[in-house]
Amino acid sequence: APVLSISRDGNLYLDQKLVGITKKITKKPAVLMNKLNTIKRDWAKSHTTPFPGEINLQADKEVSSTTVSTVMGMLTSGQYQSIQLAVIGQ
Repeated sequence: APVLSISRDGNLYLDQKLVGITKKITKKPAVLMNKLNTIKRDWAKSHTTPFPGEINLQADKEVSSTTVSTVMGMLTSGQYQSIQLAVIGQ
């Protein structure tokens, strides 16, 4: 499953590659959604089973719950319904 990470400094990463600043992505999610759609298309090409909609969401403990909730909403609208959430930090 792909890994989406929200860092303490406000950046959003997909599989350790910078997507952009979380605040900007939540307002204009096209960049992220295009990358997620590519993952879904690649899945369909290499599997005979339906796309499972799984994604791992990691968020630094300093990231607000509102931001995490907004990102989760974007994921579910993009057919990623199975979200495993992990909070990172001490």
